[in-house]
Amino acid sequence: MKIEMVDPRKLMLDPDQPRESLNAGKIEEYTIRCKNEGMNKPVLARKPIPEKYLKLPEAEGCLGILVNGAHRDVAAIKGGLTEIPVIWVDSAQFKNDGELRLHQLADNFSQAHTPGEILNTVKSAISGGVTVYQVSQRLGKSVRWVQEMMGIAQAPPKVRDAFKDGKIGKQVTLKILEMIQEKTLRNPTKSVEKAMAGGTTATAQLAALEAYAEEVAKSDAARSQKLFEQDEEDTKTLSKKDKAIICVHNGKNFTYDHAGKFFDQLKKAVEKFAGSPVGNGHADELITAKSGKITEIKMMLQTMKHVEKTVGEVLTKYEAKQAVVNG
Repeated sequence: MKIEMVDPRKLMLDPDQPRESLNAGKIEEYTIRCKNEGMNKPVLARKPIPEKYLKLPEAEGCLGILVNGAHRDVAAIKGGLTEIPVIWVDSAQFKNDGELRLHQLADNFSQAHTPGEILNTVKSAISGGVTVYQVSQRLGKSVRWVQEMMGIAQAPPKVRDAFKDGKIGKQVTLKILEMIQEKTLRNPTKSVEKAMAGGTTATAQLAALEAYAEEVAKSDAARSQKLFEQDEEDTKTLSKKDKAIICVHNGKNFTYDHAGKFFDQLKKAVEKFAGSPVGNGHADELITAKSGKITEIKMMLQTMKHVEKTVGEVLTKYEAKQAVVNG
C-alpha cells in the first residue's frame, strides 16, 4: 500500500460524509499533536474527484477528496503542516455512494456519531444496494439492529426526527412504533411529546408512554360508551317518531311507520306505470288490480294530498329559516 506525502490543503473535505459536522474539540486535540509530533497516521483519500463536486469552490486546486481523516486534515492545516501522509484509492473502488458512506461510517464507528448520522448512512447504504447482512458485518452489528434502524428510517417524520436529534433513544423509538402498529397509540407527534415530557432516560420515557397509553385507552372507552348511549337515544327517538300520528286514514291512525310502508307501495305502483308504454291501457291496471277497492284508492289519494300539504308547509318554513340563517 503506497503512502504519499501531500499538502493537506490539496485534499477536499467530502461534502456528503456521514458526519453532519466536525468535532471542534477533536480538531483542537489533533492540532496540538500536529504541532508537537507532526502526523504519523495516514489519511485515506480518493481520486479522481467525482464530477458532481468539481464545480464546488472548495474543489479548486485539490488533488483528491478525503474518504477518512477529515479531523486530522483540518488539524494539520491549523497546526501549520505542509505535508501529511496519504493513502490513495481509486474512486471506482466503491461500487456506489451507499458503499462509500458505509465505509466512512465503519472506519470511525468507535467514535461518537449522532443517531441521525448513523441512520442516514445505513439508509443510504441499503438504498445504494448494500445488503442488510453486509451492513451488519461492516459495522459489527446484528442483522436485527440494521433492520430496526431501517424501521426507524421509515417511521412517521416526527418520530424519526426526534430519534435523529437524540431526543429519544432507539428503545423508546421502537416502542412508539410498536404501540402505533398495535393501535395502542395513534398520534405520533403526541407520543413523542409525552415521552420527552417523562424525562431524559429511556426508563422514564417508556413509563411516560405507558401512562399516555392508559389515558388513550380510558378516553377511547369513554368515547365508545358515549356513542353507545347516543345510539340508544337515537333508536328511542326514531321509535317514538315511527309511532307518531301524522294523520288519519280510513278511520285509522296514520303514523310515520305506516307512511314508510305506504310510500313503498305507491313507489312500486308508480314505477309500474312509468315503465309502461303510454296509452296502452296499463293505467287501467292500477285500478282493475284493486277491483272492488275503489273507495280505498280514493282515500289513499286524499291522504296523499293531506300529507303533501303538510310536508309542503314544513318545507316552506324550513326554506324560509335557511334563507335567514344564510343571510
